Amino acid sequence: MAWCITRSIGYFIILGDILAMAWCITRSIGYLILSGNILAMAWCINRSLGYLILSGDILAIAWCINRSLGYLILSGDILTMAWCINRSLGYLILSGDILAMAWCINRSLGYLILSSDILAMAWCINRSLGYLILSGDILAIAGCINRSLGYLILSSDILAMAWCINRSLGYLILSGDILAMAWCITRSVGYLILSGVTLTVAWSIILSFTD
Repeated sequence: MAWCITRSIGYFIILGDILAMAWCITRSIGYLILSGNILAMAWCINRSLGYLILSGDILAIAWCINRSLGYLILSGDILTMAWCINRSLGYLILSGDILAMAWCINRSLGYLILSSDILAMAWCINRSLGYLILSGDILAIAGCINRSLGYLILSSDILAMAWCINRSLGYLILSGDILAMAWCITRSVGYLILSGVTLTVAWSIILSFTD
């Protein structure tokens, strides 16, 4: 059946009926689901996506990528899932849905957590932060920086942590939360002390050897 529908697609191409082609591929996907061929389903959805791009239906494109994502989840390909969400994000950018973009990045972040890529997680949060800045949600921005900070702590980048807290501090100043600012500065000082102690100890060890 799936092979038969695929040949039918060839005739639709000749007739130029893009929506019919996409619908036809979608039915073909249904038969592939019954046969349990997950990789073929994902490939099939991606072809359907190509036809939707030609018809300019951005929301349908994003939805289609998300369905493709569902099949990739079943096949356990985490890196491909993250890449797939990022493509979906591109189409959401075109439609101007900032909150949806931030949500999309956060889903991508979930898959990166599963693959344990800490630097990629921090980068992902920072992109999400950019979209939140555009929507003017100051408290969400500060919260987003703090999550990014958590991943940097895991990667032991103390200077980056201090810088991250300082940016968060800037947004807290805008929102006028003085107690949160004081707490934020104290944490920043803590990380700077840790980095200062580390350098001092290392320098002392070097001097003891030279003496």
